[in-house]
Amino acid sequence: MRFAHDPKEKITFAYSSDSVWEVHVVDEERNVWEKYLQKDQFDMALKYAKGPIQQDKVLIKRAEFHFDKGQYTLAARNYAKTTKSFEEVTLKLLGTEQEDALRTYLQEKLANLPRRGHSIQSTLICTWLVELYLDKLNSLDAEKADQHSKEQKDFLLEEFYQLLEDYKDNLDISSTFQLMSSHGRMDDLLHFAKLTKDYEKLLTFHIQRYEWQEALSVLKSHVQTTPQLCYKYAPILIVHYPYETVSLIMQFPELDPAKLIPALIRYENTHKEQLRNYRQNVSQQDEHQGIRYLNHVVSKWGNKDPAVHNYLLSLYVRCDDNNALISFLKQTDTYYDLQFALRLCTERNKVKHLFIYFQKCNHMKRQ
Repeated sequence: MRFAHDPKEKITFAYSSDSVWEVHVVDEERNVWEKYLQKDQFDMALKYAKGPIQQDKVLIKRAEFHFDKGQYTLAARNYAKTTKSFEEVTLKLLGTEQEDALRTYLQEKLANLPRRGHSIQSTLICTWLVELYLDKLNSLDAEKADQHSKEQKDFLLEEFYQLLEDYKDNLDISSTFQLMSSHGRMDDLLHFAKLTKDYEKLLTFHIQRYEWQEALSVLKSHVQTTPQLCYKYAPILIVHYPYETVSLIMQFPELDPAKLIPALIRYENTHKEQLRNYRQNVSQQDEHQGIRYLNHVVSKWGNKDPAVHNYLLSLYVRCDDNNALISFLKQTDTYYDLQFALRLCTERNKVKHLFIYFQKCNHMKRQ
């Protein structure tokens, strides 16, 4: 059988000694991709591959080609685009002890995952990536520092922070904090806490490092939206940074003074000498901060809560300066409990000061 082609009519014929056939070429390129694949010409094979099945075969072959040549990072990028089993590929890459290649595979795999419907897999991959980054950063810190290693570390850290920002919603916050803490990466932990707006972690972090001013800055930024943070962390801040802590809470009249009394009690227990030597007309820095705050609440904000007034009275009774107690008792409006006041004054031998209160009442009645 022979072939003949009519270039003018663009017709091809097949003929024998007794027959002639008109040949119609259909899908001439259907197997071309396989020919290129056999020659390891992967780009051309992908060009002619039709449909995901053929493309997957080309990518797997290309990944194995690079893997066999020790080009593990290139292999990882190609494996990530295939349907090859995740477990099979990760075990294969783990066997090479090339963490950079494994990290590349996980990043590519994560990027190719749909954002919906794969939350568990995304969380697992993200957490694994976090650990790989932490290991790599610590190993770079342990190496002898030079310009190249510094640039490498800066690039890796930028890449790591981008991962945290892009996938913060996919990460389990508690596990991520635990990982960073176990690797001693406190600055990274702080960065992640800011990203996730975990202000409790931020406050705890600063307090553990005795960074009182930084802790107060975090508290100040979020006390209006989350006042419970103030009630929780004021007790420790007021002990170590009393004047600044009280200055902060005095800026927010929406805070409930009664809920801050536990913090004031803790402050009082650690500053008993300051309370005993309390004097009026001293600088705010030297003033007893519990009295300073409660006096502000009562006199400036007009607080009428008996618990607040009772506690302020108890502070004045314990002071050596009786003038402070007398000034408080002389106030026109009285919201403290008289029996409570009598008991306190009796215990401190200051019953005579209560006569001021009775005199005031009798004077008001006569008017």
